[in-house]
Amino acid sequence: MTGKQAAELLSLSLRQVDRLRKRVLEEDENGVIHKNRGENLHMPYPKTSGKKS
Repeated sequence: MTGKQAAELLSLSLRQVDRLRKRVLEEDENGVIHKNRGENLHMPYPKTSGKKS
């Protein structure tokens, strides 16, 4: 599959496909996982008491 075909299939630009391809070659399937996955939120949601009003 060419980069142009992949870009059309994924609705991405050719540049984005090239960047993804490079990351997958360097990091295997971990290259497509979001880098902030598992990190704490900068502004976390407020804790709730569990009661509904």
